[in-house]
Amino acid sequence: MESTHNYSYERLMELCQEHFDEIAQRKDIAYVLNNKQVRYVDPDCRFGYAKFGDFYFNSRKAMMLVTKDHPISFYHRPDKLENSLWSTVPVFFAGFETGMRDCHGQMIYSGDVLRVLEPYDVGGTVTWFPDSDMPLVRLDNHCVYFDQVKRCEIIGNVFYNIGAMDWDYGGYPHFIGRNPFFQCFVPQEEWDTLQANIRKGPSFSEGKPETCDKHSMVFARTFSEVGLREGDRIVAFCSEEEEGACSEFDGSTLYIDSCHNGEGDGHDCETIPIDLCNPDYEKVKARIDEIIMKAHNNPRRRYFLCNMSEYVINKSMYNRLAAMFDDAKDYNIRNFIMPFDIAMHL
Repeated sequence: MESTHNYSYERLMELCQEHFDEIAQRKDIAYVLNNKQVRYVDPDCRFGYAKFGDFYFNSRKAMMLVTKDHPISFYHRPDKLENSLWSTVPVFFAGFETGMRDCHGQMIYSGDVLRVLEPYDVGGTVTWFPDSDMPLVRLDNHCVYFDQVKRCEIIGNVFYNIGAMDWDYGGYPHFIGRNPFFQCFVPQEEWDTLQANIRKGPSFSEGKPETCDKHSMVFARTFSEVGLREGDRIVAFCSEEEEGACSEFDGSTLYIDSCHNGEGDGHDCETIPIDLCNPDYEKVKARIDEIIMKAHNNPRRRYFLCNMSEYVINKSMYNRLAAMFDDAKDYNIRNFIMPFDIAMHL
């Protein structure tokens, strides 16, 4: 497929729809945008950058980043890739790489505010029209295309005071119009405020769009050290003949180290049936995968895996079972929390 030279917001959404199957399969398709980067604002109010194939747009036209990155994956919101362990994180689209740098060598993105120094001194917002193959600087009543700009300087960006409505709906075209930077007459006080705002972006007007517990994946041998709370779920191996009979803790059927002190009382349990004498590893792995997927699609609920070292004394079996939880580590499923011995098994 031929690559595109149109990097408008509208064209990008079309390309994501056309290539969604490849995005879902995590294929390397950065060539579609000539390996150029797309900029976004993450839920922690920081700029991030992604290549084509690492994001798509949801039904509300908001950008969804596909990632395993630890700080970002905490904000996973189940979406179109609900059967995948990749995290889909809502972010705010914040422009394309234009391929042009300012006089300080900094890459220019749409959404940046430029001061054009040559051929004349004006200031405006970098944008991309839906039918254009070239970015432009939008002024108060006309535009300057990039092939006319000889020298320029980035003086800020328009991504300040991002509101809840902007975030939930993507809102880039509306937002650019709401936060323009045009070379036109305004009172000095208003002008000073505008200059200050563009230099501090990105920023939210209503705080972070959402808050999320940033769990540590590893905990010690007892639950008392992490503080179980309402809504937490315990994950434990149980005797296969007792399958379905241990929805709550029962020291006679669960292979756990901390059950005897009653530390898990009152918490629901996800059980993994196993016959320690003749284990069906495929069946066990399928159940573990099911629980990890359940945890992934419920990012606000913590799942605590019980220690099994006192009950699974066969070292080879222990390592094989511990390895079955590697997906939780590889995909940074941080609300699936494991004991140190399992998380760090060799």
